[in-house]
This record gives sequence, C-alpha cells and structure tokens, in this order.
Amino acid sequence: MGIISGGPLDGDILANTNFGQLWLIDPDDNSQVLIASGGTRGDYTAPDGKGGLFLTQSTEILRLSLDSGTISGSVPEPSTWAMMVLGFMGLGFLAYRRKDKLGYSVV
Repeated sequence: MGIISGGPLDGDILANTNFGQLWLIDPDDNSQVLIASGGTRGDYTAPDGKGGLFLTQSTEILRLSLDSGTISGSVPEPSTWAMMVLGFMGLGFLAYRRKDKLGYSVV
C-alpha cells in the first residue's frame, strides 16, 4: 500500500491486492475505486524515490506515477505485522529465560 500526498487525491490510499487488482481508497468516505485489474498476484509495494510507487506482480515489477502529487511510503501487509510481533515476543521470551538461567538481567 502507499499513501498519496498532494494534489486532488491527497490522503488517498493505493492498495495492491493478491488478486491482481489495484484499488484507490478514500479514507474520508470509505469509497473504493478499482483502477487496475487483470494482473497476477501482487505482494509488495515500495516507493520509487521519485514520487511514484513500485508494484510487484508474479513475474514483473510495475511503476505507478501521478501527474499531481506523490506517493509516500508503503505499509506492510497485516501478515508482516503479525510476524514482526511474534518475532519480538519470541526474543523477549528468550531474554527472559536467559535471565532466569544466568541469574542476572540481560540489557
């Protein structure tokens, strides 16, 4: 996903789906507009450094740019957030166990 900054689409969100679709989402009124379809599985997005957005498909990387405004940042998929949280919890648990075995705190 990417967030548009500036221009008439300021604040709108671009979402690349796993079903070969690209959606434009307006968070103010929760409207969703399909702006591209017919692609393959789209997993990742990333800023291109020039105000555009890279979109992955199964076999290619596409670049989306705007006439007015820029696309800033990308947001990880919910599954990425879940894996990060589980990873940090696991590290915390290991540090806790190590503290118990060694008898002192690990900083």
